[in-house]
Amino acid sequence: MIKADKNSTAQYLKTLVDSGIISRNEARKQLGYNEIKGCDDLIVPFTNIKDNTIGNQEENSKNEGENKNDINIKDE
Repeated sequence: MIKADKNSTAQYLKTLVDSGIISRNEARKQLGYNEIKGCDDLIVPFTNIKDNTIGNQEENSKNEGENKNDINIKDE
């Protein structure tokens, strides 16, 4: 395998892992590496999480104009 192929494969697998399509261990398997404990979970991009799963949606709406970069997390 030439270097360009390795770089392309690595970027392709990184995209699949970062998008939550395959786990890190699935990517490692395709590269011929052993599995690592705890790497079977899918990575879910933060931007795909709905507002109401982070905190109270009504509160988030009120604070949206004030603190656009803040995240309100409520303990339940």
